[in-house]
Amino acid sequence: MKHICIFIQSLANGGAERVTVTLAGYLSANSYRVTVITMTDDKNDFHQLPEGVNRVSLAMAFENNGFRKLTANIERILILRKNIKFLQPDVLIGMMTNSSVMAILACIGLQTKVIVSERNYPARKTVSSFWSCLRKLTYKLADGHAAQTDKTLKWLQTHTKSRNVHVIPNSVKWPITAHSPIIDPDEFVTVEKKIILAVGTKLKQKGYDLLLEAFSEISDSYTEWQLAIVGIDKE
Repeated sequence: MKHICIFIQSLANGGAERVTVTLAGYLSANSYRVTVITMTDDKNDFHQLPEGVNRVSLAMAFENNGFRKLTANIERILILRKNIKFLQPDVLIGMMTNSSVMAILACIGLQTKVIVSERNYPARKTVSSFWSCLRKLTYKLADGHAAQTDKTLKWLQTHTKSRNVHVIPNSVKWPITAHSPIIDPDEFVTVEKKIILAVGTKLKQKGYDLLLEAFSEISDSYTEWQLAIVGIDKE
């Protein structure tokens, strides 16, 4: 049985975390042995892993700054490498930039294949100069990349010389699981009209500025449609 590990910061509330849990469940249901490795423990978990999926916590998400930031990240990579040597997975999937960089560095010289999974369009997702530099240096060493869009694929190839990049859009789980807070749609939208719904917390990163601009240009011509954005601050 093939063993796949997925490495991510945490299982807190977030899109990449949701994708991790969904992917882990899918792979487990399709006869793979699956282990999710997190930097944090389970104290702040929002998403729950499906039955049959193993969880390993590195418990190394402590605060650090200055020179300690560098040494802490080296410690994280070494402890991740130690766990990879013990678990001996066939594939390690890094979720998002920091986790992917650490996954690549931790697996240098090992038999485990590393797949990078970018969960954002990098040009709109700000990372520090430190991680940006490491991404540029390491992504080309990965065995494969999963990008959400063609635009992300081209960005990775152009800016990081990534190879073996494939576009895999987000999966859709239906029905959508209900979580609090729950908002009554009747307070904001009209049932007689068609709805364009966008959900997320990051205005610029998710492109809501472009969505608002585009909708404003067509709204007078398509009065039967309304736009609802859930999750961002009112401003």
